[in-house]
Amino acid sequence: EERTKENGLETWKKALSNVTPAVEVKSRRVGGATFQVPMEVRPDRKVALAMKWMIKYARLRGEKTMRERLAGEIIAASKGERKY
Repeated sequence: EERTKENGLETWKKALSNVTPAVEVKSRRVGGATFQVPMEVRPDRKVALAMKWMIKYARLRGEKTMRERLAGEIIAASKGERKY
């Protein structure tokens, strides 16, 4: 909230909605061939993947503490600066 001058919860919601995947590919075996079939992601899995990705990329950031890294990643994701 200090960095963005916005409500923290709104920033978190915006970041989460920007990061959540809509589709993922799953392997389907038809006969002897394996196909990558696009499937819709379940709502609970969408949130889990989005949080996992934000934590992963926050760890790669250069800030000193994990708190600062995660805050920076959430802000970047809410602005749409990051491509996951």
